[in-house]
Amino acid sequence: MSDKRLKHRIARNKRREQRKKQKIRRALCLAFVGALACLGVAYGCLRHYVCGFPQDRILDRVYIGTVDVSGMTGKEAKQAVQEHHQEHLEYQVTMKVEEASAKATLGELGLYHKDVDRLVEEALSYGKEGTVFGRFRQIRSLKKEPAVVKEELKLKKKEAKAVIRERAVPLAVRAEDAYIERSADGEFQIVKEKTGHTVAVAESVKKIGQAIGKNWDHEDITVDLVMKKEEPKVTAADLDTIEDELGSFFYRCRRR
Repeated sequence: MSDKRLKHRIARNKRREQRKKQKIRRALCLAFVGALACLGVAYGCLRHYVCGFPQDRILDRVYIGTVDVSGMTGKEAKQAVQEHHQEHLEYQVTMKVEEASAKATLGELGLYHKDVDRLVEEALSYGKEGTVFGRFRQIRSLKKEPAVVKEELKLKKKEAKAVIRERAVPLAVRAEDAYIERSADGEFQIVKEKTGHTVAVAESVKKIGQAIGKNWDHEDITVDLVMKKEEPKVTAADLDTIEDELGSFFYRCRRR
């Protein structure tokens, strides 16, 4: 084979390879454009789907705490939560103080919903904010399980402390100061002090609040109040000198 023919064959093979590569590139471009078109159509369908729900109403199977607010407007949901809250106020809290106990309603302890407007807004915006794909996932997830906006229940500290001081603190076995008493024969003797316990009021309010805020089943509850050791203010040692002086005083009186 002459050099001329060889060169011609090589050139022809190169042209074939180039045409083949061009075909592959065109096929890839067409596939890419097709994929983009499919994605565009899919995105359009998803967008149409997620935007098809009323913006002023909460999606089905959305709860605020235990209140089903499905299909409600923000105003209706707020009213439903507030009405349900009135039921909460009647639940009883049994406050255990060692072996004794006292009762109070959650209303007396100052129970309230923290920031109801924010809870309603969170429920209203579920499945309606963020990316189209994120919204689609949220909406589809409602078919498997409901979405629950966690309610925030708090106690008004001032009211709760007042109730605990009034009803629970007196039940504690408090410390007793030492004192001096006079016996039937006229002798003075010291009655020793006793240590005791009292209710840690602030810590107990916090504990009741935690019991309500964490996995509460919306029923009457019992809470062991926090206790702290209480020392007597007057000890037998403090009264030793007073006893001696009282004895000397009455001895001198008798001699007169």
